[in-house]
Amino acid sequence: MEDLGPETYILGIEIHRDRIAKTLTLSQMTYVKNLLNDYEMMDCKPVSTPMVPNSRLQEASKEEKCALDELKINYWKAIGKISYLQNPGIQHLKAFKHLLQYLKGTISLALTLGGNSLSLQTFSDADYANCKDTRKSITGYMTMIGNSCINWKSKKQSTISTSSCKAKYKAQFEGGKDLVWTALLLEDLRINVNYPLKLNGDNQGAIALAKNPQINK
Repeated sequence: MEDLGPETYILGIEIHRDRIAKTLTLSQMTYVKNLLNDYEMMDCKPVSTPMVPNSRLQEASKEEKCALDELKINYWKAIGKISYLQNPGIQHLKAFKHLLQYLKGTISLALTLGGNSLSLQTFSDADYANCKDTRKSITGYMTMIGNSCINWKSKKQSTISTSSCKAKYKAQFEGGKDLVWTALLLEDLRINVNYPLKLNGDNQGAIALAKNPQINK
């Protein structure tokens, strides 16, 4: 067995260690460059958002899917590099190209983990009735240790919410589970966790529901 030294690149992620600051910086600059080159978008104009503001994608019609097929673009391969999608159409191709423009503008950004703070907190939110096809909301949350974002998720909710309050309450629930799971994981690793844990939300109704011990449904 040969010792190749500290890891600097794995699964498309570049790793930079700062032992003095006790941090690891994770970058995907090389991966993004290869992705842009694959779709001839290296010289595209950068944009500041991953999607066009206020845009919502929905399943493509038969006509739109036929129009996409005529372009003979390996859309499944393209989306496979980002995430899984069903029933793609021209609108999804445009959204993918917009995402590449966003990656071009943020190619130098990286995720830094570490530092001295072990305070644990989660931020949660929901986009009410975001899906045009099902009217389901989107849950989003991120969990942080100190200033380091260590876990995040964005997913369509499994049931339809009848109000933004209920949608955000569901998001708080999912974020809270991740927060507790992370705390238990750190304790298993014999890392001292600073209690109480902090769950952040921006909807007063959802916060009131979470604090009410008499609410059971």
